[in-house]
Amino acid sequence: MLAAKFIKRYPEKVHLLSSAFREKDLPRFAGHIHRLRGALGIFRAARAQAMAVVLEHKAQSGSSPSDAEFSCFMDELAGVASDLSLYLGSTSERSAPDQ
Repeated sequence: MLAAKFIKRYPEKVHLLSSAFREKDLPRFAGHIHRLRGALGIFRAARAQAMAVVLEHKAQSGSSPSDAEFSCFMDELAGVASDLSLYLGSTSERSAPDQ
């Protein structure tokens, strides 16, 4: 399931994105945010995806996103991850056999 894979790799993705942002490595940052944007589209996380588009375009144009922009995106991304985790938990509870 894609949601489970996303949640499993979420800490690594956050680390890579945050490192690129801190190091002001705009090409690397744009690549990481682009891949996240695709996943956010699959999960229909419209607000987070729209924020990712803005950050990606800034990075591609050579402008580093502000700390506030990045922080807002990371908060939104954490919300998406939390929602997906809750969803996965609720689907596993429904599929668990009765004891």
